[in-house]
Order: sequence, then C-alpha cells, then structure tokens
Amino acid sequence: GLILVIGGIYFRIQKGIHVPTYYDGMSEAEFKKLEAPLIKIDPILVDFADEHHLELHKNGKGWPERSLDWDIAPSGTRKTVSVYLADDKKSFDFCIAANELRGDDIYYKKKLIHDHSPWVDIETNLSQQLAVVFDEAKRWSSQDLEFSGKVSKWSK
Repeated sequence: GLILVIGGIYFRIQKGIHVPTYYDGMSEAEFKKLEAPLIKIDPILVDFADEHHLELHKNGKGWPERSLDWDIAPSGTRKTVSVYLADDKKSFDFCIAANELRGDDIYYKKKLIHDHSPWVDIETNLSQQLAVVFDEAKRWSSQDLEFSGKVSKWSK
C-alpha cells in the first residue's frame, strides 16, 4: 500500500483505511507510552524552534523522536539537534548532526551529547542544553564534515 506522513506519523493506506505505522510492528499503545517523555518537552522545543527559526519534526520513520532542523545557504548543509528513544527502548540519545550533499557524495558529522542516558539527563536544563548544542552546531562548517557515502540511485 501507499505510505502517507501526517504530523510525523506514518500511515499505511489500504482499502481506504488509514492505519498508523510504527517502527517494528509497535502497537499504538506502546508507541504512545514510549513517546510520552518527548511530549512533555514539546513546549520547550516549540519555543526554541520559534526563537531560532528552526523546523520541528516529530517521530521520523515511526520512531519516538524530536528533531530541530535548519539549512545553511549557500552550501546546503542540513543541521539537526535530535532527542530520540535509544534502541534499548529504555533510555534516550541527544545529539547534533550535520550533512551535506556534494554531487552524489554525502558528507556527515555527528556528536552524541547523551548516549543511552536516563530521561532525567535529557530533561534537566533542556533549554540550556539546547542553546549550547545549537551554538556548537552553528560553528560547524562544510570543512568539518567527513565523507559518509554515495547517494543511492533509489533515493534520487
């Protein structure tokens, strides 16, 4: 069937029925439970995004996450501050990243601020943490990015 994204939630369109699609067959109830801490920080993220003219994205690829994204002209570098549920489904990661497409080459840089950390580490002083990592990411230039791979012919 067709996949449609509305508000960061992926929907499968089958026979006119819109069914949310969560990562790895996760139920809606499980997803909402895992996403709950992120919902609590949404007001902080919305305020930060508005203040700095960033795009706020939620639940990319059907996984509990929040990201603040912006593009840098003229290089086309895409920078991101992300908070997301770690793969153990018990802890969270907080990182900054940048990527840039140069022809068919992808250049990338990532720095984990919190790696598989308890939620309290993310939530405590979040506004200050966002300001610090945002300033660091703003200082990254194209020259700081490393070759990461080639664009797949399937993604063009």
